[in-house]
Amino acid sequence: VSGSEGGTGPFLSLNGRIGFFEGSRLLGAPVAGGPASRLGHFTPVTQGAAWLNDSSVAVSVSPNSGVLRSPLSGPSVGYLVDTLNWLTPSHGPRAWPELLPGGRAFVYAIPNGDDPDAWSIGAVDVTGLTERIVVEGGSNPRYAASGHLVFVRQGGLWAVPFDSDRLTTRGSAVLVQPRVLTEPGGIAHFSLSRDGALVYAPAEDWDTDRRLVWVSPDGSMEPLSLPVGEYVELALGPDGRRVALTRVDGSNYDVWLGDLTRGSLTPKTRHPGEDVSPVWSPNGNRIAIATEQFGDPPKLAIVDLREDEVLLAAGDTGQAYSAPTGWTRDGRSIFFVVGMGLGRRTTGADIDVLELEDGTRASWLETSYDEVGAVPSPDGRWIAYVSDQSGRYEVNLRSRVGSSERIAVSTAGGIEPHWGRSGALYFRRGDRIMKVTVTANDLDRPTLAAPQVAFRLPSSLYLTGGFNAAAWDIAIDERRILALDEVRHIEVTTLNVVLNFFEVLKQRVGNGND
Repeated sequence: VSGSEGGTGPFLSLNGRIGFFEGSRLLGAPVAGGPASRLGHFTPVTQGAAWLNDSSVAVSVSPNSGVLRSPLSGPSVGYLVDTLNWLTPSHGPRAWPELLPGGRAFVYAIPNGDDPDAWSIGAVDVTGLTERIVVEGGSNPRYAASGHLVFVRQGGLWAVPFDSDRLTTRGSAVLVQPRVLTEPGGIAHFSLSRDGALVYAPAEDWDTDRRLVWVSPDGSMEPLSLPVGEYVELALGPDGRRVALTRVDGSNYDVWLGDLTRGSLTPKTRHPGEDVSPVWSPNGNRIAIATEQFGDPPKLAIVDLREDEVLLAAGDTGQAYSAPTGWTRDGRSIFFVVGMGLGRRTTGADIDVLELEDGTRASWLETSYDEVGAVPSPDGRWIAYVSDQSGRYEVNLRSRVGSSERIAVSTAGGIEPHWGRSGALYFRRGDRIMKVTVTANDLDRPTLAAPQVAFRLPSSLYLTGGFNAAAWDIAIDERRILALDEVRHIEVTTLNVVLNFFEVLKQRVGNGND
């Protein structure tokens, strides 16, 4: 699919469109061919999506949120059914939504702890405002047109007769396909067609642990002595000896501090929710994060590393995901993105700035396009950020206080800008880290050299990161980058197809209820 490089979580509509995620972006493209287009923005932690109709998509945006409805005609996002609080974070998470025939009901997984086999499967009639628990023990439900509910349990596919009108099951669930590739978080690699075919990836040992490595320009790696873990984001400290990491433990996201010299690792947040997107203060005493400690969606907060205290920084931003992106070198200001996921604004994702001396916050860049990832230059004059104004993500520069001119840095795609101590600007384009030399002058705009490949990234690196904090950072001497390497990189090389799978269901489970 054109434009789907790095995409995850594909889901199909009935009219020939495919949706998928790329980091925080929700994209769509015609199956028959054609470019991908942006449909929306969400937190990078998604647990499934389903087309509702041609005008909206239901998305489970994080392990700690409900199911959101995203209209495709605009950036506003609201809960799927506003009057049903069980679909909102106040009633707990819902994951892997599946639309049932007729479009009036859903099935989905209800997480309960870290073991998906202990989860439940629920169903809801959005017209009658009724939720039912239809299966105890299982995740990743899929509806079969034969009148069965197929779901994952104990590493295999199980099925039970299911009445999609009454939202009830009959009899006991039966194992129908063992050894299906599953991941932590209830993810299973299988799909059902409407005419009765099953396609699945056979099971392999799955290990999501990652190790920290230094990566040289030629792609060679030097492992560090820190413990392995399921890390998803990192930010190198200003002293070059410490690293802030976002680490996943089941459905919990916390910020940890790693000492690269001693090889030690210490948790800095222990909240049973989402603490992500670490950004260092210039003196290394504090870290800005996005946290759910003050309610959902996550809000901008500051962790004092000397006191291990978390303080709300930007106050109430309404129903808007707020996450830090950059801290000015003088320590006075924090740039952060607002409007991802639960959009506060009709303009989508925008950039705000928080002044720490008096606690005031103001809009810095707000357009009809999405702007994310703002990072101040070492001299404080320029802000590098990412915008989709050109139709795809590109890195741009803009004066912090002077001209509002948008200066293009990348021309063939670019995300995750990082400034080097030298004043050079780095960003990622696929599996390359690009470098742009930025030369200051007396004019209102700097002189930019053409982007050059600075680092070639090994295929085993984990690069998804978040929509603000990336999974890599540039070293102080700019001769290497710190990155996350998969301890075991698994590539799906085989897909098994079972034709007439509905007949298998009837033989092993009994006739369905539809």
